[in-house]
Amino acid sequence: MIGDSVLVGPHTHLNGTHVDDEVFIGTGVSMFPGSRAGTGCELRINSVYM
Repeated sequence: MIGDSVLVGPHTHLNGTHVDDEVFIGTGVSMFPGSRAGTGCELRINSVYM
């Protein structure tokens, strides 16, 4: 699920994740099943979330 006003950078992998509103997801971020990005957060370049 991806919320409103979300920016997803290139080479990003979103797999079974929940992204709230107004989230910035930088280049090369990997989000795995069950992970969640809360409202207004920033996921920086090449970071990994499990």
